[in-house]
Amino acid sequence: YFEKIFGSPEPKVVLVANIIKDTCCNVVMFGDAISDFNASIDNEIDFIAYIPYSNVAAQLSIECNRTHSLIIDDWSLLNI
Repeated sequence: YFEKIFGSPEPKVVLVANIIKDTCCNVVMFGDAISDFNASIDNEIDFIAYIPYSNVAAQLSIECNRTHSLIIDDWSLLNI
């Protein structure tokens, strides 16, 4: 499903903005880091936290609960 891979040194918020600009569809961001969450908030897109491997699961869960973002710990919950 992936056509490109993005990463440093470009800030994540800029990478996400560029992806949004280049797409014709709705965008949702999956992530396991606070920087993923912040990039989605700054770009005004939905965020889904995947917490099993997150180094900041507790903090990420707090932020997601505060913004009503979805938190998953198993891909099967998405029914895809």
